[in-house]
Formats: sequence, structure tokens, C-alpha cells
Amino acid sequence: MAPPLGSNPPDYIVWNTNSDGVFTICEACTQLAKELRDSDIRLFDFVWRWNGPQHIRIILWKIAKGILPRNGLIGHRHMALDILFPLCHDKQETTLHCLRDCSWVCQVRSNLWYGNMPAVFFFQDNLCQWLELNLRGGYLGRADNWSVLFGVALDRIWWRRNSFVFKHT
Repeated sequence: MAPPLGSNPPDYIVWNTNSDGVFTICEACTQLAKELRDSDIRLFDFVWRWNGPQHIRIILWKIAKGILPRNGLIGHRHMALDILFPLCHDKQETTLHCLRDCSWVCQVRSNLWYGNMPAVFFFQDNLCQWLELNLRGGYLGRADNWSVLFGVALDRIWWRRNSFVFKHT
């Protein structure tokens, strides 16, 4: 490695979002908010205004951010040996597979929906669209506390997955 050069360029102000060049948390948050897309802001607004327990709201936030600690994500970081969803061993454990697409989860969803829901209304969306639509009140105009039921169901599905993985029950 080469040693640093003795002729470094002069220092300059990097934080230029305000006129005095002083960093503040308020300025940083304002700058970050400008960079977020409208759909992200809308989704996070639905998550944080969700009417239910705080620990479930945090799980919903992790789902929306794509940071729920699942085998697919951990395997991508070379920290897991098995990237398959542990409840079915059918496909890679993505967020959508473990919370929406798995056959075991489909049975749970079918029971919550009081029968079969047309697949076109459930499987056509990406993760953020699916989460936002259900937190908004659900498919086919179901507004009878669907968003609360949806959030609690995701929490219980995630709890069941973790019980199976860590307690083998």
C-alpha cells in the first residue's frame, strides 16, 4: 500500500443542506425524507399508524424494510446453511414465501378469509404493494378490521416459524 501523499487537497464543507454548514438531526431527517419515494412514505405511514400492539408494528416495519431475519437473507450473507423455508422445505425462505406464498400459510389465510380468496387479488402484488393493500383494509373491500387481523396473523405466522426453528415444536 502506498503511503498517503503530503499534498492533500484543502478541507471543505461536506454538509451543505443548510447555509451555515452545521449538521443537525432535523436537517438530516429532512434530507432523508426528500430521498424517500412517496410510496415508501405511504407504506411506512400505514405501518406506524397500524392499530395494534407495538411489537407487531415493529415486525410490520421489518417486513416493509425487507430486514426480517429469515434464512434466505441470512444465507445471502453466508450465515445460514439451509435457505429453504423450514415449515415446508419447498422453496427459498423469502419474505413473501414465508408470510404469503407457502402452502402452510395459504391454509391459515384461507381460514382467516372464511374460504378461498381469488388468487388474482392476493398473489399479483410485490411485497410492498401487498403489505400496503392489507394494512389499508384488504382486498375486495374488506374493511371489517382486516388490517388488524392481517397484522396479528403475520405475527402468529412468524411466531410459528420461529417456534419451529428454535424450539423444534
